[in-house]
Amino acid sequence: MRGIVQPLIQWWRGQHTSDKQQYNSAWLLAGAIATLNLVFLIGLPLSLWLIGVWKLIYGVLPVAIAFLCLPVLTALASLGLLAFTVLAWKNHDWSFGARSHYSLITLTTFIFIGVLAYWNLLGFQF
Repeated sequence: MRGIVQPLIQWWRGQHTSDKQQYNSAWLLAGAIATLNLVFLIGLPLSLWLIGVWKLIYGVLPVAIAFLCLPVLTALASLGLLAFTVLAWKNHDWSFGARSHYSLITLTTFIFIGVLAYWNLLGFQF
């Protein structure tokens, strides 16, 4: 986690970070967010199917609550994606293709957050 946060803290303080360190941290954060979103998309329906949806009559299961925490974490971490995207375009450290690719990943993440909010899966609305 220190590898992701350290370049953002150094940027906030006005210190210079190495381009390679920022590049690696940015892609590590994007990969972590994508993995957690995939775990949520597969894990929540699978766990409800294995346990039995009819048990929701008695309340929300702890497993479902644990899976519902993942989108909240990834939504907060997406702010880091946005910061890395702004830094990449501002400093021109990366190639145009890498900046465009990373911007597309950031845009997709925010669209996914919007879809989750639309379906009331973002947060604890039960």
